[in-house]
Amino acid sequence: MNLNNLQKNGDLNKIPAVLIFLNLTRIAKEQYSLQKLYLKSVNEMAVILYALLNQRIISRDDVLGSPAQRLLARRIKTNLPIAKSLLEPKVVPTTQVHAQLTHKRMQQKKYFDKTAKSLPPLQRGDKVRLQTDKGYNIIGIIKKKAPEPRSYIVSANGKKYRRNRRHLLHVQERFDPSIVYDDSDLPIPMLSNTSQSNADIPPQRPPNQVNQSHHYITRSGRVSKPNNIYHDYVV
Repeated sequence: MNLNNLQKNGDLNKIPAVLIFLNLTRIAKEQYSLQKLYLKSVNEMAVILYALLNQRIISRDDVLGSPAQRLLARRIKTNLPIAKSLLEPKVVPTTQVHAQLTHKRMQQKKYFDKTAKSLPPLQRGDKVRLQTDKGYNIIGIIKKKAPEPRSYIVSANGKKYRRNRRHLLHVQERFDPSIVYDDSDLPIPMLSNTSQSNADIPPQRPPNQVNQSHHYITRSGRVSKPNNIYHDYVV
């Protein structure tokens, strides 16, 4: 027996009391579960906001104080006991705050620069790879240096990008005809024909094939030379 169909037809007298009780119980349970979910979300949000409040009242030093003190010129009440004298408003001069913040940042820079190293600069026409979410999968050419510090204008796939030096990987790769370069005056190594390109490539040998001088060429074309320390060692 469908309770909704009986309600639409107006035959409410034919509904047993047990079905009415079960229907009301189901509705009450759904309302109770929704209320519990709402209270849980409210409590979680309150916990998050309270954690942010506690973070804003942490004092950095005697001059700067906490972020809330710099914004409101006074301390904020919390559930921790505090003297009333500490809740009095106290304005700190902005010049003093600015000087102290600058001093803190310069200290951080000094300790960071102890181990930091500057990347070598790039020149116009250098071939680079651009860093993306999938790695260094875009190849381009440096067009010029950007006005921003340590930044360059890169031409790749017919578009221009501005990238920081840390996002550029300098590579030595051959010219790929499938890549579109929009700047014709850049020094791109163009190959006239396929015969010339094949002549420039050294013949490849398997890694296990060693000549008389114990030098062999890998599949990538690199010449591998053994260490001179082991010149008297014979396999």
